Amino acid sequence: MAGTAIRTPSGNAAVETLKAGDLVTLIDGRTAPVAWLGRQTISMVFADPLRVLPIRIRA
Repeated sequence: MAGTAIRTPSGNAAVETLKAGDLVTLIDGRTAPVAWLGRQTISMVFADPLRVLPIRIRA
């Protein structure tokens, strides 16, 4: 979701500004490069709003 803050070594960054190779801070304090970013537009016209807001951050 646009505007979601992701912790990086230089402070928080909006998720939409990240690109493959950027470093992010993991929960244990280590850093790792972003391997892949995907984007998908989902219509909420006929969907249950609570089921169409997937966010997956896998470390």
